Amino acid sequence: MEQSVVHNALFEDPDFPADSRSLFSDLHSSTPVSKFSDDIIWMRPQEVSQQPRLFSENLQENHVKQGILGDCWFLCACAALQCNDHLLKQVIPSGQATWGEKEYNGCFLFRFWQFGRWVEVVVDDRLPCINAKLCFSRCQCQDVFWIALLEKAYAKLNGTYERLWAGQVCEALVDLCGGVAKRWKLKASEKEECETDASGSNLEKFNLSDIVDNCMMSCCVHSSHRGSLGEYHAFVVMEHVSLRKMCGDNLVLLRIRNPWGRRCWNGPWKVDGDGWEQLDPEIALPLRSRVEEGEFWVDEIEFGKEFDEVTVAYPFSTEGHMKSLWTDLRKTLGLAYQFRGEKLQGTDVITSPNIMLLDFMYGSEVKLPDIQYPANVKNDAEWETISFDGQWLKGNSAGGSRNFSTHFANPIVPFKVNSGTGKTTLKIVLQQHCQTGKCHAIGFHIYQVASNTDLNKCLKDQEPIKSCTPHRYTEEISIMCVLSPGNYVIIPSTYEPDCVGFFTVSIATRIDSLKDDDSGDHDQNEEANTQKECEKEKSEDAKNQNGKRKTVVPGAGEHPLQYNYTFWYSRRTPGRPTSSQSYEQNIKQIGTFASVEQFWRFYSHMVRPGDLTGHSDFHLFKEGIKPMWEDDANKNGGKWIIRLRKGLASRCWENLILAMLGEQFMVGEEICGAVVSVRFQVCIS
Repeated sequence: MEQSVVHNALFEDPDFPADSRSLFSDLHSSTPVSKFSDDIIWMRPQEVSQQPRLFSENLQENHVKQGILGDCWFLCACAALQCNDHLLKQVIPSGQATWGEKEYNGCFLFRFWQFGRWVEVVVDDRLPCINAKLCFSRCQCQDVFWIALLEKAYAKLNGTYERLWAGQVCEALVDLCGGVAKRWKLKASEKEECETDASGSNLEKFNLSDIVDNCMMSCCVHSSHRGSLGEYHAFVVMEHVSLRKMCGDNLVLLRIRNPWGRRCWNGPWKVDGDGWEQLDPEIALPLRSRVEEGEFWVDEIEFGKEFDEVTVAYPFSTEGHMKSLWTDLRKTLGLAYQFRGEKLQGTDVITSPNIMLLDFMYGSEVKLPDIQYPANVKNDAEWETISFDGQWLKGNSAGGSRNFSTHFANPIVPFKVNSGTGKTTLKIVLQQHCQTGKCHAIGFHIYQVASNTDLNKCLKDQEPIKSCTPHRYTEEISIMCVLSPGNYVIIPSTYEPDCVGFFTVSIATRIDSLKDDDSGDHDQNEEANTQKECEKEKSEDAKNQNGKRKTVVPGAGEHPLQYNYTFWYSRRTPGRPTSSQSYEQNIKQIGTFASVEQFWRFYSHMVRPGDLTGHSDFHLFKEGIKPMWEDDANKNGGKWIIRLRKGLASRCWENLILAMLGEQFMVGEEICGAVVSVRFQVCIS
């Protein structure tokens, strides 16, 4: 960040100035906010209020209200953030100097979760106003400014305020919580209603009774049947209660908050609605008294009829541990994470899956493009996906299309179709990151190349074997193709040279068969090395292990784990004589971690199991426990073995260890660790 500008000793952020550059991404903006551009002035809280505060001791005064900016999705996540004091302090660190304090300098710090880590965003406190009042988000009490400043920091993170116009609640929940959010569709088409998952059972339906209390929950409408809830609007679910009517029937009520800050519901459970007559007055009166400005009650049947989606964030304990979302722990074991390497059944394009789970590394939905599939793709196909990120740089790697001599300066993405698998079906997707709101015309070509060849020479002398052209002005393009074994490269490009931008190339490979192999037990190891090497290994282990005492602690502001864990790696040659001594020599410690952030620092740089060759293992064990049966913690125990295709190993391994670390099932003292063992080869690119 450039050196700050000082005016009357108050910080002025040069990276997010108090002018239209911070409001709009485009000078010719078409969002409704643009018509107010001439009326907006920037004022500090002490210029708007005589007693500005960051928070109020009266919780009702801290409640958020939406202004003229269409960011209800973000405000719903902010309102939900208030439910957890630990997370609120993580996002808005305490101890910051505010108005009236000697140390106050007009500067505020916020944190957001971005791609596996917390990032800090610093802003000044100059806020957009119209007629000396905040024109974007504000609190119920006009003297409270936490939401207006947090919104400004999020706008800076995204580039401008305008980029907060329309979005997904689940994305904001992940950015604010550093956790996981799950989204359900409450309404399904006739086709979806009869759709089944891979096991033949019905797709999961949202059920309030399955969700633990005190979760951050939001709901949204695409279009209101009664016209009173608006269109494409998000709400916060403040609570849900189970009751019994006077007639004996069960009833579930949900208290909903509208970020607009006004009541908009005329159903039977409005303040003076006739629905309350069904309850004992002693029960009804406290519920009605809880309703604050902008809130209303609906019953579960109305909720399902009027709202189209519901999003729930996984809860956190007061210590910051992510907990299970479910009241029934057995349900946790059936969660379907949607990572980049997800499993797709059949050839249907899933544009709105009924189960949408966001992971806290990427913080974004898995988006599948509209693809024309070749006729020979089987309906029972399964897919493994890998992704590559790249950048077009002006004068360097932005070479443009094949119409220009600089085409081969574009980034090159190599991949391989392994021999012995025959022709392989692949789905290749190019996605550009349209951060400025404008997309370039993009396309790509696929070339087959010989191994150990000079790419610059051979590519210029041959034609591509597959192309995704003509270039199109779209966020992503894709093709489906069948390729023979060999080495290939993908060259993604914009149509014109020197068009700057980031992109992602995803290659999905169809996996057809599961080969038989050995069980993957620990007792098939390489022959023993020399006694000297063994003594050296034991000496190093003694230094690193140091019993079962925790030697690693979470860093400042990091999310601690319930247990410390250690990553291990081993590789061996099958068929050789074995001994516990040789196995102990063969396992190598990668590192120990004590927090979510430390885990991602290791895991982000580790090879995925699906990319391992030979007989290789990754181990994740509690700190102080070695991944071998001779360890005291393991020698009286057992194990579960699940055999699966190698192409699915990366996804399943990631799901398992995230479930362990996120405490989605009770690890306790009985579970010591987990192992993924590679024992066979299946073609993956």
